[in-house]
Amino acid sequence: MLSPVRSALLSTSFVLALLAPRGSDAAILPFPGSAGADVGSGLPAQFETSGLCWHDRLQCLFAVSDDGRVVRVEADGSLPQSWSLGNLDLEDITVADPDSDFVYLGIEQPDSIAEFRLSTGSITRTFAFGAWMSPLSSDGVEGITFVPDENAAEGGEFWVAQQLDGRIFRFRLPIASSSTSTTPIFLGSFVPVPGRVDLSGLAFDPVADCVVAIWDGANVIARISRAGAVLTEWQLPGNDQEGVAVRGCELFVGYDSSFTIWKHDAFPTRAACSAISADQARVSLANGGVVQFALHATQGIPSGAAYALIGSASGTTPGLPGPGFTIPLQPDGYFALTLQSLNAGPFVGTSGQISANAGVGPAFAQIVVPAGLPPAFAGITVHHALLAADPSTLALVAASDAVALTFVP
Repeated sequence: MLSPVRSALLSTSFVLALLAPRGSDAAILPFPGSAGADVGSGLPAQFETSGLCWHDRLQCLFAVSDDGRVVRVEADGSLPQSWSLGNLDLEDITVADPDSDFVYLGIEQPDSIAEFRLSTGSITRTFAFGAWMSPLSSDGVEGITFVPDENAAEGGEFWVAQQLDGRIFRFRLPIASSSTSTTPIFLGSFVPVPGRVDLSGLAFDPVADCVVAIWDGANVIARISRAGAVLTEWQLPGNDQEGVAVRGCELFVGYDSSFTIWKHDAFPTRAACSAISADQARVSLANGGVVQFALHATQGIPSGAAYALIGSASGTTPGLPGPGFTIPLQPDGYFALTLQSLNAGPFVGTSGQISANAGVGPAFAQIVVPAGLPPAFAGITVHHALLAADPSTLALVAASDAVALTFVP
């Protein structure tokens, strides 16, 4: 329950402030995703994307180049942060615990994983794999990902791709039990596709509960089960694919020779998409920002439906009863504001129609948060949900889950 002070803020000054003016293998299937778009326009010059990962808490991409550079890439392609780590052959990057301050860098020459602290831009420790992986100078670590397991020691394990023979090595690193130990535990290795080399990138897909792998030479992307079995393979567009990341049904692929990062929607099917997702979970009161929502047709949200993006500052339960479903929002002043201001003021594209064309990507809506909102709003979380209606009668037919957006100083 909101305090009386926060309730007053939401019903008066918060609403007014938000409305203020704003400055060929037969088993390999055809690629199922959209044609895609380059989201790497903000990359530094000559940035050869050799690895990618999606950060759930920060709602952004991190990318590495094999000349020792690490960058943070927002969903709109902007580049708020970059670091240069010197003469390090960086080949991939992954997140083990999104609530921590660390990401992990895959290094070739010598084969290892480095723990990288985002707040300081420094490497805190390095785990070496020379005792197990190829001694060759340029055919070792090419991809890494963290495979979470809440029942496992250290919260899961690292999978490390070796370019030489397409082998995946499994390691347990002391990332939860120690802040200083650099001793890895080798858990075994396997070759997912015998005879196929140039395994160039790995990413864990939490929705499908599997690892996504790409092969540069074969131009193939595959899903691999936790047990190491190849589940499905697809042809991958282009050449020189070195990095891969997944967010829901959005697939990001990094290309080192063209200095690009491409995003493909509806991968591998539209049914894999969450009905609603946002490109950030926090927005600064001081700086403002644009929060972009992707709105997908799913099994629950039909193609061709009319939609409205509605919000609440009072939580999601018990919600509002709908015709056979529950709208996960509590009515309040912000709820009324978003409903009354569809496609107006700071609410851009918050009402429209989801395409009935399965080959078209999601619809997009934006909330433009102005800079300079009062600091008293810090810590307030608003939730947004997608309401779908029959386009002819406008009768409600479905509601999505709610996604949270928190205001920070």
